[in-house]
Amino acid sequence: MAAAAALLGACIAPAQAQTIGDGIVTSAAKTVFIAPTHGLVVALVSPLAEVLTKVQALDFRIEDLRQVHTQPGFDSPLPGVTSIPSRTIYNFVREVPLARLGQELDRIRQFASQNTDLPTAAQLGGIKASDEAVKQTHQQAFQELYREAKARAEAMAREAGLTPGRVLGVTDAFGAAFSLYPGNLTTFQLPASVTVRLAIE
Repeated sequence: MAAAAALLGACIAPAQAQTIGDGIVTSAAKTVFIAPTHGLVVALVSPLAEVLTKVQALDFRIEDLRQVHTQPGFDSPLPGVTSIPSRTIYNFVREVPLARLGQELDRIRQFASQNTDLPTAAQLGGIKASDEAVKQTHQQAFQELYREAKARAEAMAREAGLTPGRVLGVTDAFGAAFSLYPGNLTTFQLPASVTVRLAIE
């Protein structure tokens, strides 16, 4: 999805400003809206044999292995109570377009039913906007907010009878377009802000 389509709108917060020492610090903030484009499919595999070879059928690669953990076993001291052996679980995670999310989860479930020697569970690991959409939206928001904060600092300096100088520092913050529990989420609302420190003469 193109960034232009992903950037659905913006709520702009008022700029803030204050004077610190020999400079003026101003901040500008807004909320940007980005549509989610991808889901994370997760395969939880408890390998008994040839795990990496078998999960290739699901298009998982070694690079998709995100976590390995051991599930403790239980040794029953009581007759008639079954002991549970410990097992190692491999978590594979892969991004897929939202339109294919259900299909990919069904593939993992079908794989589990056909490979009973390799206990496998499928789950949704969250949804996100594409990296490219986030990058372009971040750049657009930064440029707009930087101009706003810098112009505000220059205007404050002139109103005080001072001459605005060079920019001494810039910081920015941008939210993450990811949700672990998406529910009915259709749009990410991400806070964005830029703070500029301007020298005065």
